Amino acid sequence: MERWEIIEKWLLGIAAVALTLWGGWAIITAERLEIKFFGFLGLLFAYWLTWQALYEDRLDSRVPPTMGERLMFGIWVWGRRLILGSIALLLGYAAIVAAVAARSIEDYGMALLAGSLSGMAGWVALFGGEINRSMGDDRRVHEQRTKRYEQD
Repeated sequence: MERWEIIEKWLLGIAAVALTLWGGWAIITAERLEIKFFGFLGLLFAYWLTWQALYEDRLDSRVPPTMGERLMFGIWVWGRRLILGSIALLLGYAAIVAAVAARSIEDYGMALLAGSLSGMAGWVALFGGEINRSMGDDRRVHEQRTKRYEQD
């Protein structure tokens, strides 16, 4: 492992610990709902930082995944499916309602936009947004990850 990778892992780990402590403190002690919400977002970001620090570079690794890695992958995939799947359904519903109630070309444009966003959210819910930031490799990388984390 190169020196910059070691430094990156340490910085990600330190940031994850700091965000976890702050997010937990904000959720427990804050009285205002928006502060609790930002604390929750901080915990989600800390989760992502932990994944990046520990497991992100292991996709092509021959080292078998640890139980923690499998657990984090499962939480991530099912959380992504639940949240983005719900967003896709809501946007799909909005697209249908907008199309039915449309009275002008702009209304149809909004329906098309909502439908397109629904399709994109659904795709990412199922396969994720992967390495090259294009939809071309999403399914392939998703299948690689799924194969890596299947129980033997």
